[in-house]
Amino acid sequence: TRYRDPLTGLLTLMFSLGEIFGALGCIIFMPTLTEVGQWTTLCTWATMPSYLMLPVSYMLLEESPRYLAVKCKTEQLKNVLEAMVRWSRSPLGCDVDIDVGSPGSTRSSGPKDVSD
Repeated sequence: TRYRDPLTGLLTLMFSLGEIFGALGCIIFMPTLTEVGQWTTLCTWATMPSYLMLPVSYMLLEESPRYLAVKCKTEQLKNVLEAMVRWSRSPLGCDVDIDVGSPGSTRSSGPKDVSD
């Protein structure tokens, strides 16, 4: 796809920035790598990007379609599937009827064994 090369470059850039961030943390908090009490500060430094991205990911990420189907949240499931079709920018190619059954039903949600 046309996004593969830019996203691969972005991924590589993020790895490089992470290495620089980690090196800066070592230079700032443990320049000789012998400071005994600074390990906790360095570990806190290393987790900061994750904590900063947590609110962003919470706002942007959707529940998985499988979870929504298991919990019988059909309206949310339909919205998530429609968003997936929009994001992929390709037509679905068929009509999909969402039928998740009733809560507590005994329907199997996994593939069936057809070897019998």
